[in-house]
Amino acid sequence: MGNDEYRAFSHLPDVVRRSAIQADVEAKLKQQFAAVTFIYGTVGPKAMHYGNRGNPAAVAARKWYGKGARAYAKKAELRRPGFLGAYKPSPENFREPFSRLLKLYDPGPRTAQYIKGDMQMMDMYYGMDNSIHLNRNRMIAEFVHCTMEFTPEFNFNDSGKTMYEQTFPGAGEGYLQAPVCLEKYGQSATMEMSKIIREGIRYWGGKLVYEGKAVFYSGVFSLAKSTRDTDVEAQNLFTYFGPRASSSTVPFGKGTLEFQWGGEPTTPTKALFLTNWSFSGGALQSIANAPSEEEIRKLLSAGHGLRHIWNNFEDFPPFLRTVDPETLITLFGDDANPYGAQPGQGDQWNHKLRNS
Repeated sequence: MGNDEYRAFSHLPDVVRRSAIQADVEAKLKQQFAAVTFIYGTVGPKAMHYGNRGNPAAVAARKWYGKGARAYAKKAELRRPGFLGAYKPSPENFREPFSRLLKLYDPGPRTAQYIKGDMQMMDMYYGMDNSIHLNRNRMIAEFVHCTMEFTPEFNFNDSGKTMYEQTFPGAGEGYLQAPVCLEKYGQSATMEMSKIIREGIRYWGGKLVYEGKAVFYSGVFSLAKSTRDTDVEAQNLFTYFGPRASSSTVPFGKGTLEFQWGGEPTTPTKALFLTNWSFSGGALQSIANAPSEEEIRKLLSAGHGLRHIWNNFEDFPPFLRTVDPETLITLFGDDANPYGAQPGQGDQWNHKLRNS
């Protein structure tokens, strides 16, 4: 199939535009989108390639590697050109090369789905310096490639990252707001790829899961301009929840959209989002990361000052709606919340917030 046959979108405007794509090719694409489930979300702060925090295996490996670095950093052969580049003999200089050489990858809360292999991730379509792109759906990968108008001919064995770098040499990573990408797509390359997949599901059908457990929601709902891929994805997808979402699953064009929290279908609520509100040293789902009682009261008021999509969600899940809101705000804003969770044990509170 030639590139022209795949161009169902022209630079992907807000309203999807049909092109001269052949009927049989479109039918096959529709079949492919319907056959797979995509899962969006973030790797979160504990991913192996984001500092190795929280993952026992990665932490142990880093300590082992650091120990070796300290023992052998003074050896001349480790400083020769071509061995991890030029560096000072310090364990700190080994961390990034170590991650790159071992090609570590941790999709955060989406790990279970990644291991089972029953869902497609955006990460696969841009790719990394490893073989994760080989898990893509072949036809959808070619469709994304051609819609992005990457100049090399499509090769399944080459990642989207490789094709992007050949199309835009010197532009840096695809998640950066490179001027050449802003001119062509109006956003970064990875955001455009994400949009192409979302629009494919919306236009042809299929299912999209948004895993929200490791997302910081002040970045999603704040009116300040956000450049993080996950925030932009959430801002788009959350328009489909509402008004006052009462289910974990909603229609998404011809497809469906499901919100999950730690792999569980969950009705999204403002209270749930507030448990991951700020950047408290990566302390997601902890009381330390939640806003203060005063902030909560403001954010649940009509004058919250957030994006309009904030209004799409109920303040609290159904089982708490009979409780006086002021009581909930007071309890939720304190370290001693109604379910006995102490600081650092916010998952107990989150478990109660999930509407099963």
